[in-house]
Amino acid sequence: MPNQTYIPVEKDSLLSRVSEMKGRGFTLSQITVTAKERFDVLYVFEKDLELTALRLSVGADEEVDSVSCIFPHVFLYENEMKDLFGVKVRKLADPAAAAA
Repeated sequence: MPNQTYIPVEKDSLLSRVSEMKGRGFTLSQITVTAKERFDVLYVFEKDLELTALRLSVGADEEVDSVSCIFPHVFLYENEMKDLFGVKVRKLADPAAAAA
């Protein structure tokens, strides 16, 4: 069974923490959202059966920076965060526009 760790992260340090995880060889495998009074956003990383989740808590009126500049494949996760939950994702990359 894999080890799992949760690390709280502030929105102003999200990009640097995601970059750090990538530099350590982790892959961003999933992003999940729980909506209550605030949004809890979990960025789940995997490496060698080790799971580490950066846990971000934001209000409905706050914006979150997109991490697609670091992991382009998360566009769909972030798009769903925006469309399904109403999380305001800033600088959301569009892979179709980049390919054009």
